[in-house]
Amino acid sequence: MPNQASLERLKAEVARTNITQVAAKIGVPRCTLSLVVRDKYPANPKNILEKFEDAFGRILCPHLNIELKRAECLDYSSKPRPSNPIGLAHWRACRNCEHGKTGGMK
Repeated sequence: MPNQASLERLKAEVARTNITQVAAKIGVPRCTLSLVVRDKYPANPKNILEKFEDAFGRILCPHLNIELKRAECLDYSSKPRPSNPIGLAHWRACRNCEHGKTGGMK
């Protein structure tokens, strides 16, 4: 079953721009993306949705004050407690961040 939130974000981006632009940016054929958007894709669209999230899913990290890919956010928030002061400050910030251990995925 596809991640419904990612699928809804994909559909919204296609509606906002167009299917050709989105397909080109995530590196999949337009016809494949069309099937996914219309819920007609015969296989699990997990890989396509992951490509979409990699290309379009950005989170503003309140600690670093920069945009991160969802995967980068998840990587930071999943790390074990570091021993150096800079890493520890980031680790603590991740513990209290609204994005938590989900990489911004609710």
